[in-house]
Amino acid sequence: MNEYNRQIDCDKSMLAQDMFAADIESYWNCKLHQDHRVKDGRTKTDIYMPIDYIITKKDSKKVKGYIELKCRNIVSYKYNSLILDLTKVMHMKQYHELTKLPIFVGVRFNDKDLYWKFEPDLDLDIHFTGRTKQKRCEYDVTQCVYIPFINFKTFERIKYDK
Repeated sequence: MNEYNRQIDCDKSMLAQDMFAADIESYWNCKLHQDHRVKDGRTKTDIYMPIDYIITKKDSKKVKGYIELKCRNIVSYKYNSLILDLTKVMHMKQYHELTKLPIFVGVRFNDKDLYWKFEPDLDLDIHFTGRTKQKRCEYDVTQCVYIPFINFKTFERIKYDK
């Protein structure tokens, strides 16, 4: 994939992610924030937020959790697992251990929106795989964790009252 096509791919995925984030704010009556070290919300530097968003109540800056977002242009039943980079899962474990706050992975499919609450002790399969069909570069194939969709829930309205 050349640099021009990679940029188009990234721009489309960021637009979809922004729309998904706005819907989650509505689902959960919360506010999602990108880390201030992410330049203009798009171009990441060497110092970036390893989990996409910080979750706060709408009227507060107190951190209530974190969420990683994935948008998939397929139906939810096409595969039985979500594939995440092992490094991303390692960051989730570190954040969870340090903060004791909930960490979620949200996935938007063509037919529904699902989320998984990170479970640090869940036994997960690790494979050497990744983005193979639409591979952009050699970094798209790496150690990945398979999270079965049986562990996911459909988004519904919740409150952060604590």
